[in-house]
Amino acid sequence: MAAVAAAVDTLADGRLRKVVLARQLELRFSAPVRPAGVLRRLHEREPACTAFSHPVDRGRFVGASPELLVSRRGRQVR
Repeated sequence: MAAVAAAVDTLADGRLRKVVLARQLELRFSAPVRPAGVLRRLHEREPACTAFSHPVDRGRFVGASPELLVSRRGRQVR
């Protein structure tokens, strides 16, 4: 709640035009988790979001975002 209040204040005084708040969760499971199943459930829950999975050290970075994360036009990636 404090982060949201600070973001609203920063937007109100004009220091920023846009703020994206996020959270991080680190989870450990007793059995392997299939990223494809997680992605499917994320998409089912939030169909307008882009679900993603990327390998990282010791695991995967999995999430869903309403924002466009990457775009490609020909050979150019943004």
